[in-house]
Amino acid sequence: MYFTFRVFVTLLVQAAFSQASTAPQTEGYSPADTAHVVAPWWLLTSERSGGADWELQGNMFLAWQTPQDFTTPFYWLFNPTTTDWITVTSTNGTAPVVQGFGDATIIGYAYSTQVCGSVPLLGASLASKGNQYYTTSTNNHTSLLENG
Repeated sequence: MYFTFRVFVTLLVQAAFSQASTAPQTEGYSPADTAHVVAPWWLLTSERSGGADWELQGNMFLAWQTPQDFTTPFYWLFNPTTTDWITVTSTNGTAPVVQGFGDATIIGYAYSTQVCGSVPLLGASLASKGNQYYTTSTNNHTSLLENG
């Protein structure tokens, strides 16, 4: 069964704020861990330098690097048993707790509601496959859910 989440992000082509305040969020894929992630480009690149096998699949959107009005942090969490990574949001201002996952690292800040032309970042996970998918395309998200 898929689980989903939604935050609102600004597409790279729609960015109307300072590049110094935002960081491109890059989609990465690890063949060894069968894992898709969304993380800042610098984080995936740094981990590649340390031996990780992240394949950088392109920038998806911009996220704030620091808290802003109407934003919520989103986190990268790791499960050392399954070598799985997930991206989750905070619902109460503290690091989220997901059973089996730890090392909650804030990777950016996004709007919790639609603001300034932002679009939803949609996530889906099929636990039986141990892989999560992230997209800003409603059509892609719907297709994942319908054809999972």
